Amino acid sequence: MGPFEIAVRDAPTGPVLHLSGDLDHSTAPRLRERLPTLVLRSGQRLVLDLGQLSFCDSSGIAALIAAHHHAAAGGATVALAAVPANTLRVLHTVGLDQVFPVHADADAATAPRPARLSRTAPRNGPPPAMPQHWTARAETAADRPAVREILLAAFPTPAEAGLVDALRADPDAWIDGLSLVAVDEDDRPAGHALLTRCHIGEHPALCLAPVAVRPERQRAGAGAAVVRAALDAARRADEPHVVVLGHPGYYPRFGFGRASAHGIRLTIDVPDEALMALTLDPGRPLPAGTVRYAAPFGI
Repeated sequence: MGPFEIAVRDAPTGPVLHLSGDLDHSTAPRLRERLPTLVLRSGQRLVLDLGQLSFCDSSGIAALIAAHHHAAAGGATVALAAVPANTLRVLHTVGLDQVFPVHADADAATAPRPARLSRTAPRNGPPPAMPQHWTARAETAADRPAVREILLAAFPTPAEAGLVDALRADPDAWIDGLSLVAVDEDDRPAGHALLTRCHIGEHPALCLAPVAVRPERQRAGAGAAVVRAALDAARRADEPHVVVLGHPGYYPRFGFGRASAHGIRLTIDVPDEALMALTLDPGRPLPAGTVRYAAPFGI
């Protein structure tokens, strides 16, 4: 914990805000008040350097979203740099990594670069993999090293791999048979989807997170195959309700819709379209309430 400070400098790509200390309910208004003083031109990039941030609560996340809205209003973009591991985990969990490009440091965030590819695009430049047939099945103990490799390759930090390890060790979260892998013709895992216990109010439900595919196998159907298999496994297990925080352009193909339409919300601010829910049994409608995640998620 420490005092909150904002330092501003100019870069060729646009202004850089270096944030330090605690970004919480008492200090987030200072960041919001600073935003209108920033002059952003169309095509510029506002960089928020979080390397010295010691704490960020839901009010802080909301202030980051406000920065995104401010930049978008001026035709600019936003990037985050040096995001602390705990904050990065929250961003992944609530789907905000779909909104904010994340960079290792401010130098990387301010480097000239071509337009950002979608998250499902391969990182290292090869063309998309050709669609192919995938077999999706429950994870076995022998698959765990491969699952960890998938997570380490698919996400920019080890936070997601650590999250899955923590969920496996949590008997209140882990449900056997609901960790799925998509394998190729040689039974090599290329994709992974995990459903763990959460609650909507007092009603048991499932949380779909994380979903990951090896970068070189992305855009070839592995992600869709493993998500569908996970939802089928949940249906067979008589689990009627699933929530997901993710890209609103991707998950509706599986039947997910805006959770807010059913009175479902979170304890933190997220883009309304990023929180989605699905009932697997039309006879059991989604309940209203606040989503409570398993403890390893940290929210």
